[in-house]
Amino acid sequence: MLILAKIVVQYQKNYLQKLDDDLNYYKELDLKTCINYATRALGRIGQKHSHQRRLKILMLQRMAKILAKLEVQISQMINFDDLYNLIKQNAIKGFGVVAIYDTTLRIGYHLGIFPTHVYLHAGVREGAENLLSVSNKTISINLEDMPEELKILNAYHIENLLCIYKTGKLRKEKQKVC
Repeated sequence: MLILAKIVVQYQKNYLQKLDDDLNYYKELDLKTCINYATRALGRIGQKHSHQRRLKILMLQRMAKILAKLEVQISQMINFDDLYNLIKQNAIKGFGVVAIYDTTLRIGYHLGIFPTHVYLHAGVREGAENLLSVSNKTISINLEDMPEELKILNAYHIENLLCIYKTGKLRKEKQKVC
């Protein structure tokens, strides 16, 4: 698994801090604003995150209003999976699995709750298939089941790494990320 070790080093050097910086923004906000911005995929400078670039603004606004009504329930969450399921159960058409995960991660980061396993969806699934030889029917992977090279990262960083390196190859410095 030499390639995986090199990928982890490259990820730590080029991508790890950027994700943490992006997520720290949501921690700085009050919960009401965090829910609104996280759901609408708005980052520090008001730009939409790339994963949600194709989602319609009106649909994101509708979803943000739905989650705003759940603010008290969201504030009491102590488990990432429960928060994920709450958002998933209330998701409207067009607010798919990547938007659900990303919104949960942003709000969860604000609340101090993090995933304990890696959710496999879209590019993350592709990366897991190429780098970890995971079946395409697998929904998530527990951290304990990860190769040793990945165990130094937490679940949301592994998810990000698998998406960025979905081809299973090292990246050139200027390539677009996931």
